[in-house]
Amino acid sequence: MKFRFRLEKVLELRRSELDELRMQMEELEARRRRAEQELLAAEEERQSYSHRCDRAPTRPMTPLELQSRCQTAALHRRQIAILQERLGQVEGAVAQLRSRLLEANRRVKILERLREKKVADYLREMDAQERKILDDIPGRKGGRGLFGSALPSESSR
Repeated sequence: MKFRFRLEKVLELRRSELDELRMQMEELEARRRRAEQELLAAEEERQSYSHRCDRAPTRPMTPLELQSRCQTAALHRRQIAILQERLGQVEGAVAQLRSRLLEANRRVKILERLREKKVADYLREMDAQERKILDDIPGRKGGRGLFGSALPSESSR
């Protein structure tokens, strides 16, 4: 008799769900890294622009140049704020998916432990059946011979 775990299909389904969640996590982690890189690049651009403005000739600025600098600085701030918000959203999605991933992993582990327990029970039962069969074979210690008489035990020899 071959061992059959009656919840094997459920275990396979849970494992495939776990694999799917892991792939989603990899995609989200890649999105998070891209968002971090974009934010870092935007902050570096803002800082670089600020340094260029600070090193500009000390001649007086025209109102148009001043307005242009203010608009560019505001644009950098808005861009950074948008990227920070996007990064926050991705990090929130990562946190949600992480909790779903942990729960899915826990459900798989539970079924795997149950399967291991059922395998151990099955092996014990098979071993007990084998011992019973061997005990019933004539000529074995404690068994009956061909004519129904018990074999002499080793202690009576």
